[in-house]
Amino acid sequence: MTDLPLLDIVVVDIDRTARVLLSGELDLSTGPRMRGAVAEILEDPLIERIVIDAGLLTFCDSTGLGILMAVHRLASEHGVALYLSEVSPRLQRLLRETGFSRRLSPPP
Repeated sequence: MTDLPLLDIVVVDIDRTARVLLSGELDLSTGPRMRGAVAEILEDPLIERIVIDAGLLTFCDSTGLGILMAVHRLASEHGVALYLSEVSPRLQRLLRETGFSRRLSPPP
């Protein structure tokens, strides 16, 4: 029996924007894949912004939140804006309670 991945990541590049669609769980076990996906996006010098679509995330704990902050920091170091969209009420509350909602905002 094959284990299904706990996190599916689909990246779509459109007009200098990389849209990262997440489906599943963002936590300690899946974080390295998420970081790797963003690092790979940042290798493209034409990308100006990244939009992470969290609409299909079924779980995101404090480790997952730390991963989101880490990829935000990584993108900033490369001069690329990173936004979070389609955020569930539970994740919105976690972002608000930790003060990260100001950094991980929806795209303009």
